Amino acid sequence: LASSLSNIAGSSLTYLDRLIIPIFLGPSQLTYYSLPGNISSKIPGVSGNLSDVIFPITVGLNSVNNQEKIQRLYQRSFRLLLIISCAICFSIVFLADKIMLNWLNTDFAKQSTNVLIILALTNLLLAMSGPLSKFLLALSKFRFLTVNYLIMAGLNGILLLILLPRYGINGAAWAYLLSILPIIFMFYYTETKFLKLKGRATYYIKLIGKITLVTAVMFVIDKFIIGNLIINLTTLVVLGPTAVLLYLACYKLFNFYEQEDWVDIRNFVLVIIKRFNFLKTK
Repeated sequence: LASSLSNIAGSSLTYLDRLIIPIFLGPSQLTYYSLPGNISSKIPGVSGNLSDVIFPITVGLNSVNNQEKIQRLYQRSFRLLLIISCAICFSIVFLADKIMLNWLNTDFAKQSTNVLIILALTNLLLAMSGPLSKFLLALSKFRFLTVNYLIMAGLNGILLLILLPRYGINGAAWAYLLSILPIIFMFYYTETKFLKLKGRATYYIKLIGKITLVTAVMFVIDKFIIGNLIINLTTLVVLGPTAVLLYLACYKLFNFYEQEDWVDIRNFVLVIIKRFNFLKTK
């Protein structure tokens, strides 16, 4: 029951804005909101696969009360997920105007670029929340998870009623982003109370510092090099994923990866290459 309630609350976070926008602004504005949302929703796609792996492993470790391995699984998986999600998110943010212009048209670029940027940041948090939810379910923390999702769902409804009539679809996007900020508290509480991890403030300061430096470098590359090379849909399709790979490569160039994280990324890339070659051979 608790899991069902949290799923209902999570679904309302995803779809409530799309139900309310036509009522206040008309159906046409829903199009300008939904299409950027479809792009930014690709960010949590990576975390969806990770969630399917985390849940059964955590259940197994929790059943034998192996706290040390649970801590290790949590730290490795979420650190790696954050880096990959940031690479996708900030590539979308920095190339948002080029995406909307070359994928759709000038009208969409004018009305939907800011929405895409805000929703990309929102989906960065959602990318982290998916595996966190499965992790908490695996630890049987049903009440904590349900209460937080109900709070976020209620906050989303209130903010939509306040911001949507005044600021239009940009207000709806901001309402969505602000309503899921309690996810940050969920991470803090999970790490300090459930997992008993120490020194997390120092750890996150260092991690965010690394991500900020790489993001600043990629801002220059995306805005002044890759952005200028994107002139049509074909170049967008090629250079968009290139920006994501360059972000991950830049992180490696600064030697910011933990050794085990880099091994995971390298193995993942090798698996993709092998599958591609297999399909090509067939």
